Amino acid sequence: MPLRASKASPLLARLETLRPPGCCDRIRVSIIERTALYLKSLILRGFKSFADKMALTLEPGVTVVVGPNGSGKSNIADAVMWVLGEQSARSLRGGSMEDVIFAGSAGRDPVGVAEVALVLDNSDHTLPIEFSEVTVSRRMFRSGESEYMINNSPCRLLDVQELLSDSGLGRDTTSIISQGGLDDTVNGKPEDRRLLLEEAAAIIKHKKRKERALKKLDLMESNTLRARDVLNEVNRQLKPLEQQAHIAQEHDEIARELREAQICLATWELRNIQGEWERLVEEEDRDQKQLDKLRAEYAERDGQVQQFQGALEAKGVYAGDLGEQRRRVQAVLERINSGLLLLEEKGKNIIERSSDLRAKIHHSESKLVQLRREMARLEEEKKTGEAQLTSLYASLADERRAAEVVKKGRLAASERVEETSAAISHKKTLLAENQKEIQALRSHVKSLNLQREFLKAREAAVGKRIEDATEQLREAREAAESAHVELARRRSKLEGVQEQIDRLEGSLGEKRDEALARSGELAESQAKISALEELSKPFAAASPALAWLLSQEHKVSGLTGMVGDLIEVEQGYEKAIELALGSDLFCVVCKSASSVRNAIDFLREKKAGEIAFVSAADVRSAGAKSVKGKPAGRPAIQVLKCKPSVKKTMEVLLSGTYIVETLEEALEASSKVAARYVTMEGEVLWPSGKISLGALPEGGAGMLLRKRELAGLRTRAKKLEQARQSVSKAVAGLEGRLEKARASASAAAAKLQEAEDNANEAASKARYLANDQERMAKERADLGKELSRVETDLHREQPESSAREKENRRIEKELVGLEKRLLAAKAEHDERYRGELEKGQILSQCQVDIASLTERSVYVKRRERTLGAEIAELEAARTSEYEMASSLDRLRERIQPVHDVYAGLLEQAEHWERTLSEQALADQADSASLRERLHEAQEIARDAAAKMEETTSRLAELRVKKGQLEMRVNSAVGQIVDEYDTPIEAALKKTVADEDVPALRQRARSLATKMSRLGAINPMAMEEYRRLNDRREFLAEQLQDLVSSKKALQKVVAAIDAKMREQFMATFEEVNKHFQDVFSILFPGGRAELFLTDPDDPFSSGVDIEAQPSGKKLQKMSLLSSGERALVAIALLFAIHHSRPSPFYVLDEVEAALDDLNLQRFIGLLEALKPTTQFIVISHQRRTMETANCLYGVSMQADGVSRLVSQKLPAKEAS
Repeated sequence: MPLRASKASPLLARLETLRPPGCCDRIRVSIIERTALYLKSLILRGFKSFADKMALTLEPGVTVVVGPNGSGKSNIADAVMWVLGEQSARSLRGGSMEDVIFAGSAGRDPVGVAEVALVLDNSDHTLPIEFSEVTVSRRMFRSGESEYMINNSPCRLLDVQELLSDSGLGRDTTSIISQGGLDDTVNGKPEDRRLLLEEAAAIIKHKKRKERALKKLDLMESNTLRARDVLNEVNRQLKPLEQQAHIAQEHDEIARELREAQICLATWELRNIQGEWERLVEEEDRDQKQLDKLRAEYAERDGQVQQFQGALEAKGVYAGDLGEQRRRVQAVLERINSGLLLLEEKGKNIIERSSDLRAKIHHSESKLVQLRREMARLEEEKKTGEAQLTSLYASLADERRAAEVVKKGRLAASERVEETSAAISHKKTLLAENQKEIQALRSHVKSLNLQREFLKAREAAVGKRIEDATEQLREAREAAESAHVELARRRSKLEGVQEQIDRLEGSLGEKRDEALARSGELAESQAKISALEELSKPFAAASPALAWLLSQEHKVSGLTGMVGDLIEVEQGYEKAIELALGSDLFCVVCKSASSVRNAIDFLREKKAGEIAFVSAADVRSAGAKSVKGKPAGRPAIQVLKCKPSVKKTMEVLLSGTYIVETLEEALEASSKVAARYVTMEGEVLWPSGKISLGALPEGGAGMLLRKRELAGLRTRAKKLEQARQSVSKAVAGLEGRLEKARASASAAAAKLQEAEDNANEAASKARYLANDQERMAKERADLGKELSRVETDLHREQPESSAREKENRRIEKELVGLEKRLLAAKAEHDERYRGELEKGQILSQCQVDIASLTERSVYVKRRERTLGAEIAELEAARTSEYEMASSLDRLRERIQPVHDVYAGLLEQAEHWERTLSEQALADQADSASLRERLHEAQEIARDAAAKMEETTSRLAELRVKKGQLEMRVNSAVGQIVDEYDTPIEAALKKTVADEDVPALRQRARSLATKMSRLGAINPMAMEEYRRLNDRREFLAEQLQDLVSSKKALQKVVAAIDAKMREQFMATFEEVNKHFQDVFSILFPGGRAELFLTDPDDPFSSGVDIEAQPSGKKLQKMSLLSSGERALVAIALLFAIHHSRPSPFYVLDEVEAALDDLNLQRFIGLLEALKPTTQFIVISHQRRTMETANCLYGVSMQADGVSRLVSQKLPAKEAS
């Protein structure tokens, strides 16, 4: 709510009466009009000593909470702190947060949850929520779980803080003040006091916004760096990948051309193979006929040889054949012996394997018998277990029903015990309360007697003090009049000096503003120069060779410079000229052709790259195109300015080029006269009719325009620097004059302060004495009233004490009967409890038996499945072994006949070998004539065989060649169809002349060589390049978004800083003024001030206090007494209240250390603020209680639970 000072308010008059001596006329305490938001009620349940639900119904004004020490008064202040979000258990006077839950006592069990609800009246919607009543609740369970609620809706602590942030409430506000908090305020660190002012300035939420923004900035910075790193990495990968993509594309083009050439060559090869195949077929037919003839001749001669050999054999003269037969028979003998041994070895092996298999079969059958027996046993065990389980489940149901009956009986007995215990506890509580009331009444009667005597003595003393004060008041008024005359004279002198300072400060401020403006303009110009110089660098990246050559200009003679650096263009024509020249803008001008050759040699030597050159001496205008007719527009050469040495070069480069305004004009002019036309927007219309649309780089300025802007900016920056230096000198002179004037003002102010202090002291003393006189008269009247009240109380409370004693005797008799009932109820409860335990044990045993049987049943079923699998596996193995044994028996039966056959063959072979040996010895006769004829026939047969073999060999070669041709055909067809992926019909349609074949083969070899020089090819390079380039564009866009967001966040942070600084400094000055005003009321004649520990850095500076009570000059706040420190803290907290009021304040024994006089001043502040501010004061002071609109009493019962009693005081009594 905004603060509104009400000058006509009666509160101002009431505060004026509180001013003691030393408070000057200019002091005014701001009167804060009441805000509609106030604390309506506070509900506690299970919080610390408030075990039961208790509610404090509150109204605007002052509510005082009283009670003896240890009764739980301060727990109310702790409850308010806790529900507003306090997270420190130490601040709540506990060791851990669980200490806020009622822990139980001798007569009460602990509770499991603590809950506090704060109900605020929000009729004017001060809180940003659409409810006229807002309930903020906090609940904590003993398990450690905690929850917040707004109007019974679950929420976060952050939601509560944001809801209350603009209302002056919160865990860090000054709305809850304890005695210890006063000491912390005075003796604490300056940084801690700064937090109080930040809360008053309502910049805590701005600080949180700034923290969130800075966290986002840090995250954004890391994301930006990461994005830049990724973008750089992508760019690094993109460059070689682009080269690979170009190479892959070139490789594909070469491969496509090479494929066409190879298909043509393969087709030509197929046609040649077809001709050779036909020739070979003819030769094969011819040789086949000749071979058939030779075979007939050879058969005839071979028949003759057979006849002669038969004759020789018949005569037994062919000994050589007998020897051969003997060798063959011996070889057969060896083979028969080996086979017989092999058969015998196999027979032995079969017998051994059969024996092993029979042993395995016997083992498997034994194991099968055992497994089947175990399976039968498990089946029987399963049936038995199921029957037992059914029986146990029935028993369990019966026992549960019986246990439920026993439990109900035990619960009924327990309820009777609790009811009787509660009745006994209630009677004891009534008895203890009555006893306390009796003791309190007796003490009160005694106290009233003492008060009556004290009041009579004090009434006499006040009368004497009134007489002394009247004389002192007259003397003080005379001293005040003389002090005011001196004060007026010195104030007039100070005002004259101050006017001079104001004039100098105004002039100095103007000059400083001017200097700041000049510096800003200079920085802006320098920034633009730097930006344009940076924009001029990209041509170096575009042509590193050109940049390098220009940097080496001193090493190459004859270089004039780059065309773009040698010309100046009329304003407005830069874009047209730049696009008309195009790449010629970066052409290097040399003085002569020899200079060009020197530069080219230098580049080749350094391998620097590619650059365009032009020789100024050798350039020829004949190279330019002649234009027939008079073209429209302005010749491009007319808008240029350049040195005479390059004038001719520029005329040639821009020959036949004309500048027009629009593309329509260019098209119209081109239809009449063919020339090159350039528009002001950069379109180029060529004589051929081609139209080029040019665009300058992003940023809108080309090289020539940047060159012009750089020159203008450098001139402007030089003038701004001169102006800034001139203004700086003027500022220095004004600062010197201002320093002298301030020194004079300080001296005059010191004298004025001295006079003002004297006048204030005199005036304050006079007012104080007048007020004191009036106060003592009122005090005497109050003492009379108090005496009457004491007498009335004495007559009323003595009969009440007797009535209470009589009631106590009645309650004691009732307690005896209740205790007997309790003993009987407990005995019944114990008996039923033992019965319940027995039933519980029976149920537990039954459940254990069921669990055991269930587990055994599961095991039996699992074992049955395992045994079934083992039995199936053994039966399968046994079947396989039986089959193997049968196979071995059949094999052995088959081997025996073979063995008998081999034995008979061996016997026959041995007999034949003996017969041949005998025949060889017997046939010794030789027939010479028969052998001659045999040799002749054999010679003829051998000649025929040689011819036949020659023909057969030639025929085989022909067939081999045919096979090779067939393979060549298959290879060529496979290459065309499979490798080149071309149908053979389509390939055969391509024809190549024989004379073109060598050239085609040479082209194919050249393409293959070129392809091999490309090296390793990445076939996915083009696809990867497109994908990576898309990613680069996406990353660049994201990076730009990040940079833009970062700039926006930086602006937000700067705006928050500016707003925080403005609000903090305004609040600081306002609180400082209020602090001085309130301090002067609480410390008449004293002086106090707040100051920043580091004025140059308000963002992090602490806030310190300088307080000087009247007559003291202290260097440290710790030298003040405890009462003085309390008043200083109260002055600061009330000053903060005037700047940023809270809907309510909880003051926890803050006046405990104050004496009577200071207590009266404190009560005066409460009285003055009571109509506008709600106070909940926890106090032991009777005079504080007298200011209350409502009084709450807190008492601690015998069971350790705090209870509340309230009394609303009548308006006249409350006043």
